[in-house]
Amino acid sequence: MKLVLLFTLCVAHAAHAEEAEKKKDKIVVLSGQNIPESLVAGDTFPAMADRPDALKPEPLPERVRYKFADDKDVVAAAALLKSQLLQEVKEPGKLFDDNVMIQPGAWKCVKSNEGIGKINCIPTTAIVPNANEKLTLNGMVIKDKEEEATLGKVIREIIRKDGGATVRALKTDEMSKLWTYIAIDIEEPILVVDTANHAHIFVCDFLHNKICTMEELNSLPDSDEKPVVDTPSRKSKDGFGAQLLLTDDGKVFKVQNKAGIAKIKALEKAQRNVLIHTAILITDPGTDANGEANVTCDITVRKPDGTVDAEQKDMVGRRSIIFPRTTGNSPRNTLA
Repeated sequence: MKLVLLFTLCVAHAAHAEEAEKKKDKIVVLSGQNIPESLVAGDTFPAMADRPDALKPEPLPERVRYKFADDKDVVAAAALLKSQLLQEVKEPGKLFDDNVMIQPGAWKCVKSNEGIGKINCIPTTAIVPNANEKLTLNGMVIKDKEEEATLGKVIREIIRKDGGATVRALKTDEMSKLWTYIAIDIEEPILVVDTANHAHIFVCDFLHNKICTMEELNSLPDSDEKPVVDTPSRKSKDGFGAQLLLTDDGKVFKVQNKAGIAKIKALEKAQRNVLIHTAILITDPGTDANGEANVTCDITVRKPDGTVDAEQKDMVGRRSIIFPRTTGNSPRNTLA
């Protein structure tokens, strides 16, 4: 089974200036774990006998990995969206999870409201490599219940102004566009709230039958589907890619091994008597029938004059099973 990954480096900024100053140079690197049950283009879909046609996704495009959920969970998610977004709310507080990730497209639609993104929140920035540039996209994680209630009101008003909406599954082209901007397999329950004139296409991802992530596809730039341009520190071929990062923080590897998420302080200039550590990010390594990736690296260290100081062949970059996730959202990038 092929593990499809996207190089997306996310920089998480603190809400307060003091914390932001401490973290401004850090890159959040997401450790990749695919889902073995995910399907890819050409795979046979489950029967989906107990869900209406509107909640059945279109065929999967190339590259996309998609995991189906039980029909009852998808139907329940659709019912929640209809009751909480398409009509007046009688029981506020049932729509969103404790932490709601407002992805960049959705954030563009709601950030002008003064009641969202002010209390107990985490601004985020996603740096997405494109063919000729790096796109910088801002989002927000909100945790405050009043702000979540305000978010629901704002979305309902957008829907009302657009003449109403329908709840449905993702279309093929929507999956392809969404895939460009996420670092996880697409996993149900995930549904679209499509406004009447198609001005807004909200994608709602669920956890514990509540929205944990919201995106709006029409507010995202269209991808040109061209390969990311190679640089001296980043190369790719046939979908597989690697990027070299240097850091003077050796603790990053211990964090990676324990938590699955590492924050790397990228180093651009060496200092005398300060040890430099090498981090290699790999993308789309592919796996064998057992779900195991096998990546090796050839390392050459050169002196300032260009002569070789040290070499090592066939160093293990990643040789392990890519384990499935059990809860939450599972990122797809890996740190060698």
